[in-house]
Amino acid sequence: MYASWATTLNRVWLCCLLWFPLGLQAEGVRHWLERMDQALDTLNYQGIFVYLQGDRLEAMQWVRSTEGGREREHFFALTGPEREMIRDGETMVCILPQETALRLEERPRRLVLRHLAQRFEALQPFYHFALEKRDRVAGRPTQILGITPKDSYRYGYRLWLDHDHGLILKSQVMDAEGLVYEQLMFASVAFLDHVDASLFEPFLKGKRLTWHHGQNLEEAGEGFPAWRVTWLPEGFTLVSRGMRRSPFSRQLREQRVFSDGLAAVSVFIERAHPGSPPSSGLSAVGALHTYRRHLDGLVVTVVGEVPALTIRRIAESVRRD
Repeated sequence: MYASWATTLNRVWLCCLLWFPLGLQAEGVRHWLERMDQALDTLNYQGIFVYLQGDRLEAMQWVRSTEGGREREHFFALTGPEREMIRDGETMVCILPQETALRLEERPRRLVLRHLAQRFEALQPFYHFALEKRDRVAGRPTQILGITPKDSYRYGYRLWLDHDHGLILKSQVMDAEGLVYEQLMFASVAFLDHVDASLFEPFLKGKRLTWHHGQNLEEAGEGFPAWRVTWLPEGFTLVSRGMRRSPFSRQLREQRVFSDGLAAVSVFIERAHPGSPPSSGLSAVGALHTYRRHLDGLVVTVVGEVPALTIRRIAESVRRD
């Protein structure tokens, strides 16, 4: 009996030893996610960041303010064609002096930057979170947070969080094998108590495009086809849907956004233009994949920062009702 009791006690003690560091790790991850959320909601800053997408490297100046609960951002390109973007709440104004092609309306809003701490438990079946080593970015100490996917249908992330403020100073988007598709990194950053309103005035003159993320939805009208998505990766659910007109073609189309709480995919359906070339297939810019196909007089477009396999399978699963 003593041997049996001792064996049981040893097992309990071993379980405690195994659980204890895992519990500490989870609480440490949650702490950093909460700091990251707070930084996104409260910090004012100005800096220069570099953005590597595929083989394209760009540099931009970024000013951000959250004063009075009002989020404002100003991006000004320092490389390539002249362009700038000014965001005030849900409204984005893009100034393109050289009429650079821009497809803002097709890129789903990335969920990784918002309220991740609140979704921590719900995300754990699909991602592994871990605190990694410490590093330096823009001359500042950081803590690296790794987010690794548990299947091949979604990307992973590495986030370098500022040690003092919790702000993301560097990020990487990678697949399940660790291949990096996109990187963003601050080269310099300054945290501000107050941001002067003049910093949100445009520098350039040129063609302006205004895009409202929360714009009013339009009615589909009689005869707009019914459709459905018959396959999604586990954990992806419908988070929004509506009818909108493309700010470029003015074509009415339906958009549905699916997310697992971290990654997001947009599915667009619109009627094919008579006589238009039946362009279809896969394209990619960095981690962003787009797949377009024709379906019984409709054009199906799927866009998202997920692997090509995921985009293709979702697009090919769309059916007309």
